[in-house]
Amino acid sequence: MPAKLKLDPAYIHDRSAFKDLRIIGRIIGKLIGVEDPCWIPSSSLKVNFEMRSYITLQDPATSMAKTEPKTRPTTASVKDHIDALPTEQQRVDSRTLVQLMQAITKAAPVMWGPSIIGFGSTHLTYASGRQLDWPIIGFSPRKTNLSIYLTCDIKQYQPLLDQLGKHTTGVGCLYVKRLSDVDSKVLEKLVKVAVKEGV
Repeated sequence: MPAKLKLDPAYIHDRSAFKDLRIIGRIIGKLIGVEDPCWIPSSSLKVNFEMRSYITLQDPATSMAKTEPKTRPTTASVKDHIDALPTEQQRVDSRTLVQLMQAITKAAPVMWGPSIIGFGSTHLTYASGRQLDWPIIGFSPRKTNLSIYLTCDIKQYQPLLDQLGKHTTGVGCLYVKRLSDVDSKVLEKLVKVAVKEGV
């Protein structure tokens, strides 16, 4: 059986992290006798690294292109997931984001894995040959913030980000503590342009 090191992809925030992870993966690989154990998507693709990245340590005879995606759409209830969030602020903000993203994508919300609420679906092919389906846009309500997944290069939207309000960003992810911290109209514009790019 292959040995796997799982990472929560929502915590991978920048390109330097990928370099560090590849180095760590190779060190571990040498220790256990596995060649090039890291799988990381091509930086040339217009995809969200934070949602699609993980390290897999596996037998070198096994093709990485055949690795199963870690996050898939499920039949879990989005409503139940939101209702179970620990604070009223999280529940209110999540319902607001569902309404916004559903109105823009014209797609029903779907749970992708245990914590990502995604809208729509797009088919991705990586440089390794690996293929998978992924939501066009989505978000994940977390303990410290709302992680809103937009695009692989969020800095291209810097003029809008400058108008947004209090936030932080990753490579393709927007983090806000609460929706009241940001301008709702600017957020709507960001979601619209991200969806347009993703379809």
